[in-house]
Amino acid sequence: MITKETKPRAELRDILMYEIRKSPECSQVISVVIKTTRRNLDFCNWYAEWILEDRRVKCPLAIKITKKLQAQFDLA
Repeated sequence: MITKETKPRAELRDILMYEIRKSPECSQVISVVIKTTRRNLDFCNWYAEWILEDRRVKCPLAIKITKKLQAQFDLA
């Protein structure tokens, strides 16, 4: 099993929103909620639920950024 640095929920949210704000294409993202998930083997123990201005508009880059951070950090 891979050992990752752990972060509290609020810090993960802040890191994720900081990364999202760097990308103008994600401007419809208002906020994010970090939720716990069951871990299977080397997978992450959290996921992100996005709060968007318009539910019909998606931000694929937000998902890529989330996956990158999930590979680096676990929820404490």
